[in-house]
Amino acid sequence: LESYSNKFAVEGDLVLVDAAAQQEPLADARADAEEGGQSGGSGSSGARGDLPAVRLVTREEEEKQAVSIAEVVLPLPGTEVKYPANDVRQVYTEAASKDGVDFQSKCCHRVREFSVDNAPGDYRKVVQIPTDVSMALIDYDRP
Repeated sequence: LESYSNKFAVEGDLVLVDAAAQQEPLADARADAEEGGQSGGSGSSGARGDLPAVRLVTREEEEKQAVSIAEVVLPLPGTEVKYPANDVRQVYTEAASKDGVDFQSKCCHRVREFSVDNAPGDYRKVVQIPTDVSMALIDYDRP
């Protein structure tokens, strides 16, 4: 946000293809979690092949300021996600390499739960703009 724009997406950012998937109510996510689901905030179930479709923001969209920052998603690292096609990708690469992780390799661990292959990844919004917000000022007399 500090390097590029805090209002509009820039070329190479990721956005969800299905706008409806961006509008998943928080209550649905909580209900799914309480039922033992592994739902991601983007509306995916976390299982392979269930990741939402994403696309890259084009230069034309950046120039027209056609995509809001609220539509931009960042990947949770994994073997099935796409990464941004700008400087943000390098941040992911450097952070993973510091820990000796390569999400592009298909190496296996003897314990499946510890294998990089077991982490498909997911997507999360960069910014969530609150809606339907209310407030009230209440006087409090006691210290």
